[in-house]
Amino acid sequence: KGVRSGGGGGSLVTEEGERKIGPKVSSCVLDIDIYKNCPRIIEHEQQSNTEKWIGTEMQVLVAGNWTTYKSRVVQYLQQLAIITPYARLGMDYSNRSDEKKGMTLRFERRSEQMPAQAREVKHHPTSINNLLVQQLLERTSNKSLIKFLTGDLSGITPTAAKKLIQKLGSSFDGDMSPDELDDKQTTRL
Repeated sequence: KGVRSGGGGGSLVTEEGERKIGPKVSSCVLDIDIYKNCPRIIEHEQQSNTEKWIGTEMQVLVAGNWTTYKSRVVQYLQQLAIITPYARLGMDYSNRSDEKKGMTLRFERRSEQMPAQAREVKHHPTSINNLLVQQLLERTSNKSLIKFLTGDLSGITPTAAKKLIQKLGSSFDGDMSPDELDDKQTTRL
């Protein structure tokens, strides 16, 4: 429904560790495309940060049966609070038909220290399905199956790649191009 973010897109923490207040506050109205898993921007504007506001505030409108999903949303916020001790999280739920069913959750910040920025990592073989394997095979710049396994996936050494290719059978060869694999071979891989 809406997102408000303070800081003007710049860094909120200086090298010395002090907070920096950005000159702008962004307000966005988004819709989520659940098929593409990406936002559709309906409205986006920036305003001067006269209130010296820092943070991110979101308002979400969800249609559905709250009693069915309430425990999952609460559990998600609890887990999010654990893995982001530097964030103050809150949720206000209001029920339009029965005000007594409303609830408020607050998880206070437990740390002032921000972690290092996350790095992108390669996919681990146990976390991928056939569709993702196919996409990785199509996008790889590696010219051989063995280079694909060791270069595009996490935790596969050249020795392990050779053993895997050997176990897959005679229709696989370490020197074959990843784009040579048919659907049956991709599934087997």
